[in-house]
This record gives sequence, C-alpha cells and structure tokens, in this order.
Amino acid sequence: MEYTADSIKVLEGLEAVRKRPAMYIGSTGSVGLHHLVYEIVDNSVDEAMAGFCKNIDVIIHIDNSVTVIDDAAASRHRCTACKKRSAAEVALTVLHAGGKFDSDVYKVSGVSTASAYRS
Repeated sequence: MEYTADSIKVLEGLEAVRKRPAMYIGSTGSVGLHHLVYEIVDNSVDEAMAGFCKNIDVIIHIDNSVTVIDDAAASRHRCTACKKRSAAEVALTVLHAGGKFDSDVYKVSGVSTASAYRS
C-alpha cells in the first residue's frame, strides 16, 4: 500500500476521538479510564474554584463504573451559540466547546473527550 495525499482523512467532531481514543487519553486500558475520570472531576473542580459549585461527589460503583455529581450552575444555563441545546449538553459533547477559551474564570480542563466514549 502506498501512502499518498489521498491517504489523508479529515475526521469531524468527536469522530477522531472515537476512532483513535488513545491519541486523546493515552490508553484504552485502565490508565485511559482513569484519565477520563480525572477530566470529569477536574471540570467539577473548575466549577468550584470559579465559585459556581460547592459540592462534588465521586461515587465508585460495585461494577467499577464511576459517577461524578456536582451542583454547578453551568448545566442550568442556556447559551446563544448552542443551536437550541443546553450549555451543558454542548460543553460535555462537542469537542473544543466551553467557557474556557476567552477568560481565565476556569483553571483546569474540559470533558467532551471523556464524553465521546459514552456515545
């Protein structure tokens, strides 16, 4: 097989994350799973550091799945750029979407890469 310009593909949105997850989280094993959990917890910590949430619960279930719950206000807001979707849905499911690009309100990182693995 020959590698040519026709071999180059452009993947849109979360398609690249789903096709090559290790490129985004480092591994598809337990290290990658831990990375995903850290991303979700980091997002909650961002909300707390910015003063938007006071409580963060991390639950490790008997089947080793993890639930992260916070009382952040972001999930209750509508955004004009979200095309009739909630701000939470867009921030959690669209790669490179969030409120961390043009201000320093948030300090850590986003979760759309982690969300790609749930879909």
